[in-house]
Amino acid sequence: MSRAQEPLRDSDQRGHRWPIVTRAVSVLAIGAFALIACDGLESDAPSLSSESSGLTLSLSQSVTAGGGFSCAIVGGGRVRCWGYNGFGQLGNGTTTGSATPVLTTNITNAVAIAGGANHACALLSTGHVRCWGANYNGQLGNGSMAHSSEPVAVTGITAAVQITSGANHSCAILSDSTARCWGWNEYRQLGNQGSTANSTLPVTVQAPGASPLTGITSIAAGSFHTCASLSSGGARCWGSNSSGQLGTGTFFIVPGIASVALASGDLASRVSVGGSQSCAVLTSGQARCWGRNANVSVRWTAPGGAVLMAAGSCGSRGAQVAAA
Repeated sequence: MSRAQEPLRDSDQRGHRWPIVTRAVSVLAIGAFALIACDGLESDAPSLSSESSGLTLSLSQSVTAGGGFSCAIVGGGRVRCWGYNGFGQLGNGTTTGSATPVLTTNITNAVAIAGGANHACALLSTGHVRCWGANYNGQLGNGSMAHSSEPVAVTGITAAVQITSGANHSCAILSDSTARCWGWNEYRQLGNQGSTANSTLPVTVQAPGASPLTGITSIAAGSFHTCASLSSGGARCWGSNSSGQLGTGTFFIVPGIASVALASGDLASRVSVGGSQSCAVLTSGQARCWGRNANVSVRWTAPGGAVLMAAGSCGSRGAQVAAA
């Protein structure tokens, strides 16, 4: 069996055991890794827990990992965070790190959460978004550049349905299926018509011609780029393309929104990105990934950095990687 066709193992060389999957439903890309998340997980799939805090999280609850810290939504829509807290990214009104989960202040109705390098954002049941932590690039979206150890409201966002956070920028899909992004924009990761100016306030993600990009069904932010899936089944990416993470088949700079070169017949249902790689789950249950391949995030590489990996329909031994 060639390397490109080698199935994913359910344990690694260090003895860490991974849950066996039966059907791909989403892709979670974190840092240098792209993980296919499937339904039908084994009953002994791991959960996150902290005995000292009484916190137990199942895989069905919202959990996010930032740069040296993590957060989770717990009962009642509250948020707890733990880890590094130098910029107030735990959201508890201090800058003291914590090895156990601490309660983020003034949030009781969170439905989704996203962690960046040194900031985090929560989507509330009202459609509003609150962010906290570092704000040196405006990534809190409140019109300032002051760090905040407590959640602050993102200005002008009142009807969000999904959020995502990159290294130093964040984005939200609104109820009209358009998107807004804010924060760092040196690599055009905010998607506002090729601008490279940072923004402390949300800006509209724009399609060619400066009209809003519409029909967005999911959005995901990486270190320096952002991707979205569309109701048409297409996928769009914008920002840095140094590793081919925009999926255009080249490594060239794209000044605006780029169309991902999915194979004929492929329809994207959702996207997820890591630092410099991107993935899309297809309506068929398969996945495609493209971009940086220095570790094991993308198991098969095609010339030019276009569609790089296809995960076959999940079987009893996990997802099989094959040429696209």
